Amino acid sequence: MSPFDRTKEELYAEGLKLARAEIKAEGKSKEYVEAYVKSFAKSYVIGFWKGVAKALSDAASIRYKQISKSLVKAILSTDDKTLLSKISDALDANESFADFEKAVAPLILPQIRPATEEDVDKIPGFIKGIAEYEKMTDEVVVTEDMLRDWLFVKGIAEVIFVLMNGKEVGFALFFPNYSTFLGRGGLYLEDLFVLPDFRGKGCGKALLKRLAQIAVERNYGRVEWRCLKWNRPSIDFYRSLGAIELKEWTTFRLCGDAIPNLANRD
Repeated sequence: MSPFDRTKEELYAEGLKLARAEIKAEGKSKEYVEAYVKSFAKSYVIGFWKGVAKALSDAASIRYKQISKSLVKAILSTDDKTLLSKISDALDANESFADFEKAVAPLILPQIRPATEEDVDKIPGFIKGIAEYEKMTDEVVVTEDMLRDWLFVKGIAEVIFVLMNGKEVGFALFFPNYSTFLGRGGLYLEDLFVLPDFRGKGCGKALLKRLAQIAVERNYGRVEWRCLKWNRPSIDFYRSLGAIELKEWTTFRLCGDAIPNLANRD
């Protein structure tokens, strides 16, 4: 029997049976025993598919002699039966690693694509996700029409999406700036966001990597962005990619009535 013929329900039942056979229930309450058994069964299901993932990773490494670390990590990190079945099929169908990677990467590794005007309805949700994370939802007034006008009519900024298995799970919004010291253009990253369920899967790194590639392609001298001081996980992440903090700089902003007030000042 193929491991992919095993259903989640069958594995859970098997886990329950094993747990009840092994647990020493003397002195334990019925509630404790049942909680332990159910927890064991859930772990058993996950562990089974993790084992399948390890077997597929090992098989790919043996067959192709070398396999990218990012692909190995991605295979080992999933316990999705359907996804693992597709990886197994790709392993059977492709003789070369290049063909295997081409077939599997879109299923399991982050993919990047630029946004088009047809995607304008996808962008507000990510912006609101940032606002919720930063506790600033009351400041969000952006609409799809505003985004369409400024991004795709005026072309003042650009958006790229990161996709997992064909689904948009994060985005980055950016635009050019200019350094008088360097005498070269630069890239300013206004927003970067990845849905919580897809963090830790390389999506944020893929977005920033693509932004760095764009900077190289356009001969920019810098890639810059801001981060709230309390957002330590993001700060540590950015540092791990080689970014540095500009602690000696302070951000200033004119907004709302302050702009026309200054414009009309004597």
